[in-house]
Amino acid sequence: MENILLFDKPATVFEEAIPMGNGHMGAMVYGGTDTEKISLNEDTLWSGSNVKNPVPEKAKESFEKGRLLALNGCYKEAEEVTEVGMNAKNTQVYMPLGNLVIKTDHKDYTNYSRILDMSTSVAKVTYEVDGVLFEREYVASFENRCIAVKISANQKCQVNFSMFLETEHKEKSRSFEDGKLTLLGYCPSDGHSKFGYKYDENDKNGLNFACMVRVDTNGKLSCESGYEIKVEGADYAVIYICAETDFNNQDELVACKTAMANCKEYASVLDSAVCDYKKLYDRVEFSLKAEENKKTLEKRLEDYDGSDLGLIELLFNFGRYLTIVSSRKGTQATNLQGIWNEKWLPIWSSNYTLNINTQMNYWPTLSANLSECYYPFLDLVEKLRVTGRDVAKDFYGARGFVCHHNTDIWGHANPVGEGNRGTSNYTCWNMASGWLACQIYDFYEYTEDENSLKEVILPTMEEAMLFYFDIMVMDENGYYIVTPTTSPENFFLKDGEFRAISKTSTMSISIIRELLTKIISAHKILGTQSEISKKAEDILPKLYPFGIASDGTLLEWDEEHEEKDSEHRHISHLYSLFPGEFISKENTPELFEACRKSLIKRGDLGTGWSIGWKENLWASLGDGDKAFELLKRQLKLVDPHAEFSFKFGGTYPNLFDAHPPFQIDGNFGALSAICNMMVQVKNERICILPALPKLWQDGYIKGLKIKGNIEVDIFWQNQEPSEVTLTAQREKTVDVVFCGKTQRVTLKEKIPHTIRF
Repeated sequence: MENILLFDKPATVFEEAIPMGNGHMGAMVYGGTDTEKISLNEDTLWSGSNVKNPVPEKAKESFEKGRLLALNGCYKEAEEVTEVGMNAKNTQVYMPLGNLVIKTDHKDYTNYSRILDMSTSVAKVTYEVDGVLFEREYVASFENRCIAVKISANQKCQVNFSMFLETEHKEKSRSFEDGKLTLLGYCPSDGHSKFGYKYDENDKNGLNFACMVRVDTNGKLSCESGYEIKVEGADYAVIYICAETDFNNQDELVACKTAMANCKEYASVLDSAVCDYKKLYDRVEFSLKAEENKKTLEKRLEDYDGSDLGLIELLFNFGRYLTIVSSRKGTQATNLQGIWNEKWLPIWSSNYTLNINTQMNYWPTLSANLSECYYPFLDLVEKLRVTGRDVAKDFYGARGFVCHHNTDIWGHANPVGEGNRGTSNYTCWNMASGWLACQIYDFYEYTEDENSLKEVILPTMEEAMLFYFDIMVMDENGYYIVTPTTSPENFFLKDGEFRAISKTSTMSISIIRELLTKIISAHKILGTQSEISKKAEDILPKLYPFGIASDGTLLEWDEEHEEKDSEHRHISHLYSLFPGEFISKENTPELFEACRKSLIKRGDLGTGWSIGWKENLWASLGDGDKAFELLKRQLKLVDPHAEFSFKFGGTYPNLFDAHPPFQIDGNFGALSAICNMMVQVKNERICILPALPKLWQDGYIKGLKIKGNIEVDIFWQNQEPSEVTLTAQREKTVDVVFCGKTQRVTLKEKIPHTIRF
């Protein structure tokens, strides 16, 4: 199983650097020799403050008018009313902390190597200068809340460098004491990726932060003007970096000092970081029996034609690595760029985009057996549940909670856009709360944690559904619909113009159907009932039905329209195939085939995350060769300097997903797809190798988690399973499907059960 990302030169841009993190802090390692740049992030460092966004004066009135207009087919007028009257303030921005810069006189070097070992989460840079071998070792510790760098040489007294912190934030102070450089600063009180930033004159409405750097060395240590640290004549030097904000009402400086005080010895920090990481990473192994490949990562991407199966292993393991180092219990959920952003004005504010991207970040977390990494997602949904109550009441006059397509660390849940026209294709979509509520039900299905189901998941689902109960209407045919709504970011032709708002959409109905179904299911598991579950049972059979267009594709809206872009990146109308489960070959064969035709019509082009979604959809259709074809497309090397594109995604030289620009959801989409190609649970049946590509002749995957809290190991030869081992946490009987056959097996509690073929 391949674990090493190999580079033979320093990075020159962000998309060539090595990402590192501990969930709380992120770092991008460039690996320069004479100038090393480590760009830093702290996951709570955002613009803005915890203040409620203003509610437009006529928000509720605008919704009611927009609903009536949409019901009467006046889509243009519905867009105008809702855009102007409902769209409120935009979300805030995830910001970089700054850079740690290390300078030496090592301009002429040989034998350069830069690696990330994903089996340990440790990165290394080595090179020679005048016969001296220099090494820098990088580690990010979750337990110690720090990033550490050890610089050493194979000859005594050869470690000499200067080092400083740089930031674009407003600074309060810098100081150097007891070998520690401390930087205090504060963030803008308001920000947006397009419109820039502003600072509060009195420094009261922006986050405060502290960053501390300590150097331990046996050489001479000094600091000039509290700014630049120098190390001279050393055998080694260890740099510790800690950063904190006052986001959680803590004293950022005290918190930073506490974290730094816990960084006592490098060997201990390194050992605890590696052990903590490996407890998660080593749960899963994936091998395609690939031949050894000693090329650099960039060269492998450049040459990739599908035959280098080791690159698929790397992509799979990189997705798991990114999950572990960016999303840990007590940290923030991963945003559009995970935790890595060095741009002062990142595109889309590097926020949480809830019409696919944030959800995709957590698609593979549970199946990759990383349930501990799922908690930040649960925390984000809980935050939105709180803030979304006011949005439901203030914007819709409804109960429950709602959120729209964007949010930030503050949990802003309102439709964004600030009244600007032409935004309805993304802003006038209130289904994010329904989607998120559906997705957290996965946590129960994978862990069977009934306490979480009872105390958190079911109440969240019911509160989300309460909002939809209040805004749903019955159409002229007696079907319940959500209106007005959109199919995220897509347009259709109506009366000679392209429109986004429609009477209803397939995606909106799909989310409502899934939410109702899961509420009913949760109550059955708990042996309970509520007024909401009773109403759910009544409404479910009366939902607006799915439709099939004249060309055999699944209808995207309530009626057949010509699309503005038939190859649009969003595939929202196929939600019930994946990530939903309502559409299947066994239960809804006509809809299943309509999904296939829809996916063919959409084509293979798209952004990185769009390709990732299509991989999962093709896996759900049981077509492993097509899923692999899209994986190959996703692994197409993209020049970091390439122009922005909604059609041509791929992969950057450091294996980051290229939207372009960089978005991390594509990496997680690919990991999810590979898991789904290996095993799926459909209609309570465990399907083994449901979408195995022909070129993946032999291999194994061990430690995957499936619904029912079951771990799965699969070995296969010549395209067929040779051995499958299932380990359940409690006794249960399951149906296992392989090669068109079904075998019923009884699993004993925590005792592996092996089926040999």
